[in-house]
Amino acid sequence: MAAIRMTAFATFISCLFVPTQQQITIDMKCNPRVDHRLDVCPTGYCCVRDEFLPTIVYCKRSGLVREDCSTRVTETNCPCGDGLRCKPNIVSSSGVISLYGRCVAAQTTTTATTTTTTTATTTTTERPTTTDTTGPTTTATTTMEMPTSDAATTPDLVTIDASMTDIPCDHTHKGEERRTTKDPLIG
Repeated sequence: MAAIRMTAFATFISCLFVPTQQQITIDMKCNPRVDHRLDVCPTGYCCVRDEFLPTIVYCKRSGLVREDCSTRVTETNCPCGDGLRCKPNIVSSSGVISLYGRCVAAQTTTTATTTTTTTATTTTTERPTTTDTTGPTTTATTTMEMPTSDAATTPDLVTIDASMTDIPCDHTHKGEERRTTKDPLIG
């Protein structure tokens, strides 16, 4: 009995606020299927199904900036308008995105091409492992050639020549300096 009263009440409320017969004749002309949703509706609109009363379909305006949208294609929402994309309301740390979002301006991406060639030449002179601190030093010379280019300029050749001379070490560790000492705090 309560279910009948609720159904009658819902029908009564819908008749007060929405002229049902007129809405059905106007709205039932489009097809909300994804491949047909733009067939009947004017430019800037798409055919959608009402999310609360799925038997009702109508033409709805495509999303504008900051308007609600759906991140996936559904029969209940239009996609965002030209030059816009649907930014999800929630993105979890695991990469799961929410179904609903807001229309925002689509970002244009610029790609740059970079080519890198590296040539390395190393000359090393080892010094003997003695306690003599006046022995020969290590000298290393590295030459790198890197042609670089991007979309706006022509390729250029960049050459880096770096030379380095080691300063001789004045102490050689022989392992004799390691001694076991008692920690005064532990005892």
